[in-house]
Amino acid sequence: KITLGDDILIICKNNYYKDAVELLNKEIIKKEREVERFKNESDLKTQFIYNISHDLKTPLTNIKGFSTLLLNEEFGNLNEEQKSYIKIIIDESERLMQLITQILDVAKLSSGKIKLDLQKVNFQDIKNNPSIKALEEMATKKGLFFVFNIDYDVPEIIADPNRLIQIFVNLISNAIKFTDKGGITIHISKKNKNVKVEVIDTGIGISKEDKAKLFKRFYQVNKTRNEKTGTGLGLSIVKGLVNLHGGRIGVNSEPGKGSNFYFIIPINGPKSKKKVKE
Repeated sequence: KITLGDDILIICKNNYYKDAVELLNKEIIKKEREVERFKNESDLKTQFIYNISHDLKTPLTNIKGFSTLLLNEEFGNLNEEQKSYIKIIIDESERLMQLITQILDVAKLSSGKIKLDLQKVNFQDIKNNPSIKALEEMATKKGLFFVFNIDYDVPEIIADPNRLIQIFVNLISNAIKFTDKGGITIHISKKNKNVKVEVIDTGIGISKEDKAKLFKRFYQVNKTRNEKTGTGLGLSIVKGLVNLHGGRIGVNSEPGKGSNFYFIIPINGPKSKKKVKE
């Protein structure tokens, strides 16, 4: 039997739940607005960085171009000291151009503006690419061996060849940079419906602490070495490009025992791939 007191209690409870729901809805709306505001601010920052970096490329290209003309003595003869100074200008311009390119790639990855140009890719073509050959020569000049092995059963894959070269160049150049003796081995193998690429070096290795942060933006390993420091963006970009291909990247390493950077990508390309160019 329900009494008057029970009716009052039920009404109070209903009002309490109604107020609680309204309060919760208000909090949800508030948080959604905050998320949208942060997203808009992040998008604006990304667009700003993209625009500034893009605008810097034109004057920098002009600086490098005119410096090259000077070095080639198109405007008159130069002595050896003058040539050495101009070479420094060209080298530093190239470094700055690489930095700007990396910043542009980060901005594009953040905003989803990088679109893969998917084609059939043969790893033998990757092996013979001029950029890879230049790295092989760099390793040889440093006194390192350089081995590029492709297993017999590795098929053609669906990928963006230019972005794939970018991944290879970053991983191999890092391996050369942090290897003083021994050498570099690139091994490509077939793993079920995927291809696995390994860049193995006999270098200084990576600590457990560094491995945990390795693929984060702006993180630099072994800052105490004498080489020119990078931006800390290279491996972050590599990870983003591997992810775009529907793959994953990782590293096995111990201090003093070298490193094995590897990435695995599907043979048939990312699931949401567009029409493939023959």
